[in-house]
Amino acid sequence: MPAGSGAPSWTGNITPTQERTAQIKYAGTTRIYGQASVERGGDAGHTKVRVSFTTPVVNQTYQWGLHEGRCGTNAPAVVPINVFPAIDVSGNGSGQAAVEIAIPTPESGAYHVNLFVGGNGLEHVIACSNLKLSR
Repeated sequence: MPAGSGAPSWTGNITPTQERTAQIKYAGTTRIYGQASVERGGDAGHTKVRVSFTTPVVNQTYQWGLHEGRCGTNAPAVVPINVFPAIDVSGNGSGQAAVEIAIPTPESGAYHVNLFVGGNGLEHVIACSNLKLSR
């Protein structure tokens, strides 16, 4: 559907989360910023999810996923994490990925995109984007 045709789309800003050690001490914040979007895919039964970001940490691989709820919740991904392609950050600190998943584009609720390093649990989230619905 063309933009503005009433098809739901979701967008949000990727922002860093605080990193914590096993002793729950403040360890710093990864400076990672960018955009996330969710929109209708090739047909009504598919959804396209995209992320793009910059970070000063180069030559690193990130995992990511689309989750129900807001950032900070321990909600599982809406489809398995391995469906989302790994993001290899380039030498200039930019990373991006897109994937089409076999679910209809959500029309209500709360969703967020997590970026992970070193695993895909909540303790490995280094950045997140709360998504806002628009039509």
